[in-house]
Amino acid sequence: MKKFLPLTLSLCLALGISSPGLADNDERDNGETEQVVVKNQLKLSKNEIERLIQLGYTEKQIELMTPEEYEREKNDHGKLVATEGSYYRLQKGKKPEKISKQQALKEVKEYKEKLQKNGQDTNEANTMAYDDDSETSWMYMETKVTKYTDDSGAPTGEYRFKHDFEWLTEPFWELTDVVAITHHDFFTYEEDSEYFKYYYDRYYAGEYYDTKSVTDRTADEMSPEGLAFEVDLLSSDNSFDVRNHEGYMYYRTYLNDWDRNSGNVYGHYTHAEGSITGLTINLFTGQLSVTGMLRKSDMPDTGVELDLP
Repeated sequence: MKKFLPLTLSLCLALGISSPGLADNDERDNGETEQVVVKNQLKLSKNEIERLIQLGYTEKQIELMTPEEYEREKNDHGKLVATEGSYYRLQKGKKPEKISKQQALKEVKEYKEKLQKNGQDTNEANTMAYDDDSETSWMYMETKVTKYTDDSGAPTGEYRFKHDFEWLTEPFWELTDVVAITHHDFFTYEEDSEYFKYYYDRYYAGEYYDTKSVTDRTADEMSPEGLAFEVDLLSSDNSFDVRNHEGYMYYRTYLNDWDRNSGNVYGHYTHAEGSITGLTINLFTGQLSVTGMLRKSDMPDTGVELDLP
């Protein structure tokens, strides 16, 4: 069975308490000193957790944050100003289809129930059929924009663009995918601000063992309109089976034309479905183009529009 903390981050936040036995600070100062413990030895106040959420992190991503990752974020403040998420169904020989959350969760639930009925591991989606199609999988993507603020809460003209991906079932092809963000060229990328994280669960003999991650601080492709990272999906890690693929990328930009009233940010993902001869990635506003894959599926983009400055 998968291991969890005695009290999860969600429960601690809901109850307004610290995880017992792990944080001994009993002061109350509007959440400043009250501590909630997350994984990897971080002790964060409720206000700190909310600050990270405003930077685009999910509760799960905060729980999996390492001290090194937190160090990158400890001085940043902002307000989450735009979010869009989409669910997708992927079937062999068809273009990926954007479907509703209700439909996606319903199909994933039925799919896993079918695996259980046939005595199969619910995480081994690539070995079973869904309805009449032997190669179907589902995923979720979400694009977020944070407007940075200074210590007084005033906007600085800087923005964080963040894009998340999550495979809701195991992908049938575990090769090298590409995740990207594009934007208008009146946003300028801030050098060395990019960050990529791919994390996955490791299983041994059908039992959860741990969660591992791979990080990268240098984008594989850059243009004035965006950045992209390659995603090396793993099918195994040493003697462990790999399941539950998730990840995200982000980077910092600043507005170089203050006469603009609005701007768009797009999230992209291309899934490899055949051998790879050498990837070539091109980025334009609202478009990710990847060549060098024998076959591929381009997810319909997510995108947000934000008011400027």
